[in-house]
Amino acid sequence: MIRLPAKSIVRWRWPIVGAWVAVTVLMAPLGRNLHERLRVGGQNLTHSESTDAEDAIRFGFNSPYASFAAVAIQHPTLTLSSRRYTSYVDSITAALRRLPFVLETLNWRNSDDASFVSRDGRITFVLVGLSADSSATADTPLLRSTVAQVQHRFGSDFLTYLTGDPAFDYDLRTTAADDSRLMEQRLIPATMLL
Repeated sequence: MIRLPAKSIVRWRWPIVGAWVAVTVLMAPLGRNLHERLRVGGQNLTHSESTDAEDAIRFGFNSPYASFAAVAIQHPTLTLSSRRYTSYVDSITAALRRLPFVLETLNWRNSDDASFVSRDGRITFVLVGLSADSSATADTPLLRSTVAQVQHRFGSDFLTYLTGDPAFDYDLRTTAADDSRLMEQRLIPATMLL
């Protein structure tokens, strides 16, 4: 029984190879930039748990923000009572506020909320409310670039990280795209040899 398919495959091997090459050529344009079209973060998936939770928060608390990002800031020795640390947080907040897709920023100074500051006073964060037309793919690099520019002016001793749904979604897409590209580079030549 096995000999019949094997004979057919051997007999028609070049048309089969040609068909696979044709399929590869036709599908290659569809694979380009696929990571930008993926919904890896769960956004806009009807009735998914993450979308339902996001809607409950947005509509239940009457929030005008489509999504949030957070900039976590830490200094190993300075506390928020330090003028340099306060100036750094204010500069990050002001720089982010100037971005067109940022609706509002909150930190411990403009919210008067003690939960924005760690007990030892060395860690804080800035909440960034993003507009509905904000795109994780396009805007996360701009957020990171803006934070990096401020950090460059003040020194690298401030540990500063961007987090939240947009950053997480962007990182997942980027990692998936890099992994896919690497696997394609390894597998396509091996597949062609077979």
